[in-house]
Amino acid sequence: MERYLDEQVEHVRRQVGERSVFLLASGGVDSTVAAKLFGLAIGADRLHLLHVDNGLMRKGESRSVVAMLETLGLGRSVHFVDASATFLASLQGVVEPEQKRQIIGGTFIEVFEQEAKRLKLEEHLLGQGTIYPDTIETGGTRRADVIKTHHNRVPVVEKMIAEGRVVEPLADLYKVEVRELGEKLGIPHELVWRHPFPGPGLGVRVLCSAGAEDRDGFDGIEPHVADIGRRYGLGTLVLPIRSVGVKADLRAYEHPVMVSGESPWERLLEAAGRCSRRCLASTGASGTWRRRRRGGPGR
Repeated sequence: MERYLDEQVEHVRRQVGERSVFLLASGGVDSTVAAKLFGLAIGADRLHLLHVDNGLMRKGESRSVVAMLETLGLGRSVHFVDASATFLASLQGVVEPEQKRQIIGGTFIEVFEQEAKRLKLEEHLLGQGTIYPDTIETGGTRRADVIKTHHNRVPVVEKMIAEGRVVEPLADLYKVEVRELGEKLGIPHELVWRHPFPGPGLGVRVLCSAGAEDRDGFDGIEPHVADIGRRYGLGTLVLPIRSVGVKADLRAYEHPVMVSGESPWERLLEAAGRCSRRCLASTGASGTWRRRRRGGPGR
């Protein structure tokens, strides 16, 4: 990792030259590590960080993010804008997670471009904390399906990448490697190992409903779920909404099952696994679940 850091510092210096970098700094691990690396490579005077309050984060999060960037010696590079009203208006009435992601990603870029124009930074290079899984999940590799659209892979950014106007020093790293790099850069442990902070904030984490019950497929699902609940002495309820997840490296948008009651954790996991296998078998998709299980729990 020390060699990687040295190589990326030199790579950034070569790619940027005498220009400056404008980076959207969410306060998450990836953008924070990227910001610190850019500061080391080109200096705070040629680095501009924009933190956008999109109205979808935890209470007080934006204030703490700006304070954190200041403690990292990047305070004079930080610009802040409260665009929460713009984001919430754009998301009014939207339920489906992928649609929400695309709206949030597009709105980020709109706000970014407006601020770049206001600050006279239109000609600066765009810095991003993109990591390797972002590219995979957006279908950016030869064998990858689209799981979700990342805000750093919306069409306008793809166009800028093709024009050589984007700098992504973390693009070959996985999350654990980004954390390791962050520690090499001297970022405090509690910041490097904080819970992953999604670019869309909590906008995709919140399950939404248009108000009508979605009970599609319940006739085939509910008997299996009820039988498993009786077997394990647990309450089980198929919810009439949908949640996004990943199965067999493919995106899924399906009904969650709520499991309730007192039971050892391992037994709860076993019951949840049986729910998934039985319900998938009832729809003829049990092979999909088994392939996913080899790599860890599915949804």
